[in-house]
Amino acid sequence: ERVIESGVSRCVIAMLDTNSTVAGGGLSAIKNAGVNTEVGVCAEEVLDQMWPFIATDCFQNCFVLLKTCETTDGFLSPGLTKREKAFFITCAETNLEVHRLRRWCDAVIVGKTTVEVDVPKLDGRNAGTDCPTEDPLPGYVDTNLTLSRQWREDEHLLFCGSDGEVPNGARAIVCDVVDNQVETSSLVKKALENKINVMMVEGGPHLAESFLKAGMVDRWIKITAPVELGKGVSWPNGTPTTQMKLTSKFTVGRDSWEIFDKISFSETLEKVTKGVPCSQD
Repeated sequence: ERVIESGVSRCVIAMLDTNSTVAGGGLSAIKNAGVNTEVGVCAEEVLDQMWPFIATDCFQNCFVLLKTCETTDGFLSPGLTKREKAFFITCAETNLEVHRLRRWCDAVIVGKTTVEVDVPKLDGRNAGTDCPTEDPLPGYVDTNLTLSRQWREDEHLLFCGSDGEVPNGARAIVCDVVDNQVETSSLVKKALENKINVMMVEGGPHLAESFLKAGMVDRWIKITAPVELGKGVSWPNGTPTTQMKLTSKFTVGRDSWEIFDKISFSETLEKVTKGVPCSQD
């Protein structure tokens, strides 16, 4: 009504609203009032920005973004010895883009081994200005509370399997346990209960593989750096295959990026620009 009352003669719309809980009908109303409308302007960019909301049907589930980095000879890191300084297999441009991606997430989690070896910050300190300004909550998975060191003193998440003594600053989130490991679907459910709508999983390989095998990944960013380590940490059972749909493939600096989505991005894009209701099947 406000658009009609304003007297504007043209209305540009990126995409149609997929939220089934709203009344809808706004586009038809302004068309019937004689306003010239155009749907689909910058639709791909807008859909990508709203993808976590749309892919989870208005955050009925926590959106899980998996990010993995590996070399051309299949290694994800040089080894499990604690490092005195950060080691990156990816280029500076990729690292900056990862920092920006983190800022779009509510939480970023890794496995216990990654905390012990890398002591990661999991923040967006180099993100720049074209993203949110707040850092995500960092977190890790430690089923039996066996982390051998104090990771950090500020607030962080700890997904575990029991109510034992937890480190300073940790917010313990107790999950179901299967085969002596935090059960992935329980972790994702508990994350949503703790108001985490978008969660990035950054590894290591065992944690990443568990999310892929459980089918709990909504988007997988698979980064390959054109370097060879010769030895190091690799996937537990070889590079995973996926039934997820390839959305895009491009380069950032020297690195190759592949984006896979659980639901088809291209099909969703077609629906939200042609007036066909979106489906989660």
